[in-house]
Amino acid sequence: RKVISRKSFNIIYKLCASLSASCTQGQNVTFFFDASNDVLFKRYRSRGSFMEKRLYLDMQRRLLPHLYSRLLGGQIVFIDTSSNSIPDVQQLLREIVL
Repeated sequence: RKVISRKSFNIIYKLCASLSASCTQGQNVTFFFDASNDVLFKRYRSRGSFMEKRLYLDMQRRLLPHLYSRLLGGQIVFIDTSSNSIPDVQQLLREIVL
């Protein structure tokens, strides 16, 4: 398993954000899919993934929307996938985008 360094990740992230901002016409819409920690932990267990710490998940919920709004501007849409099925989430996305 390869791990990308923080410096490389930051460079790639800023480049992607800049490209996205310059390539889109109109307003950007950024989607954040989230679920409660309990639901996320069940999903991690069921697929055998690494179990993220609660503090890390909470930090992501605060930091990522802030970064995206600063770098990309535009609208940020939060979608809670805790109780929604995949078809429900897809329908919600169609309603937001169209």
